[in-house]
Amino acid sequence: MEKIGILRKKIDDLDLKLLKLLSKRRNLALRIGKIKSTHGLHIRDKKREMQILKSRLKIAKNLKFPKNLVKALFKVILSDSRQYQKTDAMSLTRRAKIDKIYR
Repeated sequence: MEKIGILRKKIDDLDLKLLKLLSKRRNLALRIGKIKSTHGLHIRDKKREMQILKSRLKIAKNLKFPKNLVKALFKVILSDSRQYQKTDAMSLTRRAKIDKIYR
């Protein structure tokens, strides 16, 4: 039974690393969202999303990782990125309106 505990600890460590990486990814997406907002670009870029999915599915195939799992994971990740960017864009818009009122 001790082996299970050791293996679970390794899984816990990997989960922590995954969450830290997802947080970094999310922050990069936020920075991209700020650039898009500044330049009047749409948050969603379907072409880019398709490129990401295609690329990640190719990597998954090489790693013999389940296609459906990778597709589902990245759909959630991409959806979260868009939502995070939208929330920030709305916040920036509200701040700009408030600044305009008090000028």
